[in-house]
Amino acid sequence: SVTGVQTCALPIFGGVIGGALIVWLAPLLLKGVYELPLLIAAAAIFLQFMYYGKRWYTDAVWAATSVAVVVFAWTLIRATSENVHLAERNFYGSLRVVDTERPDGARLRTMVHGIVAHGVQFQDPARSRQATTYYAPGTGVQMALEELRSNTQGPQDVGVIGLGAGTLAAYSKPGDHYVFYELNPQVIEEARSQFTYLNIPGVEVLEGDGRLVLEKDPRRFDVLVIDAFSGDAIPTHLLTEEALGIYLQHLKPAGIMAFHISNSVVDLESPVRKLADTAKLSSVLVATPGDDKMQRSAAIWALMSPSAARLHGPSVDKNGRPLTARPDQRVWTDDYSNLFQLLKTE
Repeated sequence: SVTGVQTCALPIFGGVIGGALIVWLAPLLLKGVYELPLLIAAAAIFLQFMYYGKRWYTDAVWAATSVAVVVFAWTLIRATSENVHLAERNFYGSLRVVDTERPDGARLRTMVHGIVAHGVQFQDPARSRQATTYYAPGTGVQMALEELRSNTQGPQDVGVIGLGAGTLAAYSKPGDHYVFYELNPQVIEEARSQFTYLNIPGVEVLEGDGRLVLEKDPRRFDVLVIDAFSGDAIPTHLLTEEALGIYLQHLKPAGIMAFHISNSVVDLESPVRKLADTAKLSSVLVATPGDDKMQRSAAIWALMSPSAARLHGPSVDKNGRPLTARPDQRVWTDDYSNLFQLLKTE
């Protein structure tokens, strides 16, 4: 009936309006993702007025609930606004630049996307070129860069999928060429304006999906870094068999691929090992503990290379171990029917 169609259409229409407000209007009005706590607080207050006066205990419960939710919303908004130097938001989420000071007096600037830190830089000019967090000395990617530099002559060509604050450019030396591929234009803008890692010759930033832009780029690299997996949403299209084929096309014969697989939600070691086995690549995992003094985060890097010798430098041999994979692990592919079958059977 017409009435039935209208009834079904109402929640759909409401969902469309709500989605449009969140995608288009909220980023214009709010610098952070504040709409959820604000709307929860508004809903609690609205329900209090709807049921007000029916029973005294109902009024008390709704009044207490409204106060609690308002306090929660205020606390959350205040916590994400503290020490914020700059806050922006777009389709890809909220981005903040936060300035803090350590107990030892060191001043730090941090890029935060949502709740995930994507780069930290010392504000002291004497330490501003120091690599920090997942890229600090002793991490797998630093070992990959130094291993190639110690075994090859001339400058390095380095490609990086994922920009963050541009921290990896701290390892660039005169004559090197670093190319960063970054999807979010706001990340590019803030890395250039709020941090100084990119302010050296030989560093280039290309906007767009890293896999797609890299596929069209004719250059080949000594080191190719894939660093897009530290957030809660995993871009699985960067970890498929087809993606690995693209990476290999842009890797020099004795080059190294470095996958940053630190993640608090998903264990990526097994699928990455399966990728290496499928392509018959040598691989090693380097897990590094955190170090507050050098502002190093606990980091997990998977290194792959067509050349086994490249993964046997002194630092890698000392700190690395073979990657492991579950016996039932399948290689990830771009075939979504394959993915659905994987979810169904596992």
